[in-house]
Amino acid sequence: MNNVSAELLGGIVYASDAHLVWEDLRERFDKVNRVRNFQLHREIATLSQGTNSVSVYFSRIKELWHEYDVLVPFSDCGCRKARDHVEQMHQQRVMQFLSGLNDSYDQSRRQILMKTNAPNLNQTYAMIIQDESQQSIGATVLLDKMDPIAMQAGRDLYSGRVKGIGRERGGLYILKENSDVNRLARIRAVAVSNYSEEGNLWNMRLGHPSVTTMNHIEDLRNKVSRTIQNDCPVCPLVKQSRLQFPVSSSRADLPFNLSSCPYTPQQNDVVERKHRHILDVARDLRFQASIPIRYRGMCVQAAVYLINGLPSRVLNGKVPYEMLYQKKPTLGHIRVLGCLCYAKRLVKGDKFAQRANATVLLGFSETQKGYILLDLSSNLFFVSRDVVFKGSIFPFKQKYVVLPSV
Repeated sequence: MNNVSAELLGGIVYASDAHLVWEDLRERFDKVNRVRNFQLHREIATLSQGTNSVSVYFSRIKELWHEYDVLVPFSDCGCRKARDHVEQMHQQRVMQFLSGLNDSYDQSRRQILMKTNAPNLNQTYAMIIQDESQQSIGATVLLDKMDPIAMQAGRDLYSGRVKGIGRERGGLYILKENSDVNRLARIRAVAVSNYSEEGNLWNMRLGHPSVTTMNHIEDLRNKVSRTIQNDCPVCPLVKQSRLQFPVSSSRADLPFNLSSCPYTPQQNDVVERKHRHILDVARDLRFQASIPIRYRGMCVQAAVYLINGLPSRVLNGKVPYEMLYQKKPTLGHIRVLGCLCYAKRLVKGDKFAQRANATVLLGFSETQKGYILLDLSSNLFFVSRDVVFKGSIFPFKQKYVVLPSV
């Protein structure tokens, strides 16, 4: 009686023969449940790994197979056809297991399916587990510098040991602030952020040159992508061009023999295109920092200074400065034009007076080893080398700055 549920006791409590009771229960309940059979078929066919590990996914699908074997057991016949049928069912389960794996195991899945001697289920599971361990090792490589590979996602190193016990609330595990998962996620986010910000910063410092030009610079090679200029709000404003002009058959051999039409620099491309290049860079520098139009001359001078220090496609990737002086220029001193900076006050005054002046960078001196700065308090220009830069702050974008009169 202890093995029967309370709902069934009313029909058998007064029975005199235990054998008759069990026969009655067998006739009533020992039948294949077709509804459950259908549910198992559907769960096995639609089960996938998802965010679970391979071991969790394999344990779940194995539980469904065991339950199905209880409802529909294999034939106990020892004939050849029965053995072939059992082997076919085992291979079918290998296919079911492989089809539910994530796409990251696609290479291992193809190797298993291409084998001449098909492995059994346990051998297949062992090969997939080995692939999972290799992926875990490849995802936790320590880098000595920021690199695009830091953007790849992965899991922690596989060790087979329990790393910790998590608390559960509402069906979800609560991660601690100092957990390895949170720390790894923060490291990846910082690596991606620093990688993107470094490319954007140099794009602003160098006057928004093309990606091809920046990739010719040894220190910036493979650190910038074309998405930088696609996401830049300044480049589309200053680099929009007209449609191409066909090659003309009429050409001038002497000065002033043939003049070009107004607003068509394409007809005098050798000179006008260079002017256009200089003005494009000058507009980039001016728009990104909202530099007033009265300082357009400073922007043009800074543009020429930057162009002479960048690789040129006309020179087969060489720098104009290098062609003139037979040595490569350095870009370590380049900063964002129009940014806020603090220049050291060299004249000693009151002990409690400020030690630096708030200024704006407006150029690079060609005759002195220093920066051309505009003092925001006195509206005077001066050259200094003792400067601390704030490359993301642009004072001219703020309305309270008083501009000097010309």
